[in-house]
Amino acid sequence: MNFISQFLKTILEWVYSLVGNYGWSVILFTLLIRFVLLPLDVRSKRSMRAMNRVNPKIQALQKKYANDKEKLNVKMNELYRKEKINPLAGCLPMLLTLPILFCMFTAMRVVANEETVRMLIEWASHFTEGGEEALRAAVASGKDAVSNLILSWDASVAQGLDATFNPQFQSFMWIKNVYQPDSFTSTIMPAVDAIARSGIRVVEGTYLTQDNITIAEAFLASDTYKVLLQNMGGNNFMQLKIPFLFTAFTLTIPNSWDALMASANGLFILPILSMVTQFVYTMVTPQPQATSANGQGGTGAFMKWFFPIFSLFICATSSAAFSLYWAVVNIIMIIQQWGVDWYLNKQEAKNNINEEALKP
Repeated sequence: MNFISQFLKTILEWVYSLVGNYGWSVILFTLLIRFVLLPLDVRSKRSMRAMNRVNPKIQALQKKYANDKEKLNVKMNELYRKEKINPLAGCLPMLLTLPILFCMFTAMRVVANEETVRMLIEWASHFTEGGEEALRAAVASGKDAVSNLILSWDASVAQGLDATFNPQFQSFMWIKNVYQPDSFTSTIMPAVDAIARSGIRVVEGTYLTQDNITIAEAFLASDTYKVLLQNMGGNNFMQLKIPFLFTAFTLTIPNSWDALMASANGLFILPILSMVTQFVYTMVTPQPQATSANGQGGTGAFMKWFFPIFSLFICATSSAAFSLYWAVVNIIMIIQQWGVDWYLNKQEAKNNINEEALKP
């Protein structure tokens, strides 16, 4: 886990310690990040406007010195200095936003894995003679010893699970467990195959130690956990095979509307909201005018559709907390885009009035 991801994770956990709800913590954390980046966004938009303003001069230079690239570079640099333009300033937010997004993905995946492992150990302790202390003593002898300890109490499954067991989840609005995807194909409790696919690994300095992962994996393999899955709505899902080219993939979906509302972790709202807001943001964000004959229309059109589809895919398979972060980032940036444009338009109008007043 790199330094930036660890830093963002620490801030997010600090916000959570103040708020006590992970969903609202993600929203407040996102507002904080966008507030810190706001000055760079303003600078970027100023630079983009300046580039668009001098674009006719740039095109004239490109036409005049089309056969002398060295001379063209000299003249372009002179123009930038004269107009006080930094061509790279317009790229600053993108250079920071994307790395932060990827680091947040890593940080929130670690948090989701931490909380999932912590939850599994807590549940395993409830159904193990001697509780967590016995589990940690057994883990020194390996995964098989932990499995045997848990399995020795699987007789409780046949008799019915302990009535005192009441699993608690970190919920947010319609999402029952924020560490699971916001999807009607996802159960509230993590499915065994989903845990395997997520690739939970040891992360230094976190709750994801090898001992903790060993205990969690042993509990996942127990009959107790399988019955827990069924009791939490596992019987309310059916397998739907969908043909695709020369193969088929299996989709797990609720078998009724009541099952959807009671047993599915989410309603797929955040992935769709992320896609829609990503598309709206690309539409309202002005692009720099092409500075060459070839232009940038093809690339712009590709990115306009690529990022919304990419966001849908990522958010559909990530924790609801990360989907919430992505959607909130887009909404804030859309509002910020309108607000910064209003501010710059007002500032430019004021400057134009002052320039007119100074004319003889």
